[in-house]
Amino acid sequence: MLSSASQEGQAARNLDRSSHGDTDPTSDTETLLRFAPAEPIPSKGFLRAWGLQAMVDLILGRLALRKLSPLVPHTLVPIIKLCSANREEVEAAYRTVVGFREPVRFLDSPAEKWRKRYGNFVREIEWACSELRKYFNKRAYEDLVINATADCLKGALGPIIDSMKKSMLKQSESLRSKPAGMSDFLNKVGGKMTILFFEKVINITGWLAGDVEVREVNLRDGMMVMEYPDCQMLRSPRLKSLPEESCLLGCKGACEKLFEDGPVRMTLDARLPETTCEVRMFLVDEQPNSAPGPEPA
Repeated sequence: MLSSASQEGQAARNLDRSSHGDTDPTSDTETLLRFAPAEPIPSKGFLRAWGLQAMVDLILGRLALRKLSPLVPHTLVPIIKLCSANREEVEAAYRTVVGFREPVRFLDSPAEKWRKRYGNFVREIEWACSELRKYFNKRAYEDLVINATADCLKGALGPIIDSMKKSMLKQSESLRSKPAGMSDFLNKVGGKMTILFFEKVINITGWLAGDVEVREVNLRDGMMVMEYPDCQMLRSPRLKSLPEESCLLGCKGACEKLFEDGPVRMTLDARLPETTCEVRMFLVDEQPNSAPGPEPA
């Protein structure tokens, strides 16, 4: 992946004469301060900080982060070094950003422990994006970050995503095969149970984006719409300005990339500069709707 990204970047820089490439300086310490945590995080209350959902977010988040954490030091930083004229300055800048990590303390609540780990990870992605933009044109830069992040997400969540896709297809096919009355009843009950599970029992996506409101569910058609009123990917780093590149490329772009093939698709509508996001999952018909041509004479 590193080799292909480097080749793509070199081609992009050759095509884009306006890119300064190796002449761009690495950010100095004062500039890097914008990646230091600054904004206060409001208290969530005892149950939200120590309850079951907080524990689930911490456990699931830590499992995912074990696979995702190499993204910056093992993929993006080496690419920046290949492009930069001074690798030592890149290493020094990265050490400075790593120094901004919030320490996870033993007495922190589960919610706060996960927020700190998540925030540290997102801040470093945002820094890497700011450096990569100096050396690549827009198309190559976006493709590089999206593909690299999607590869990491696939390694971390691939089996879960595949299982979810199969479940959606199987459920849809099962409901469509039943009589109309029974299909309508099971579809309605199944939708209400799904909403109840996500909103009142366990939000299995809470570690990634926080609280969720399920807007619409249609199991027969394989469609689900979820609203995240205050995405934690944007909040957890405590940055003065929202980590837009991490959101649009590392989250939206990479997640949509994982679902670009096959009958199950996902789209994310990140409403920046707000912190809300609408996630839509749906089934698409892969068979082309083409009328049969005339028989040969």
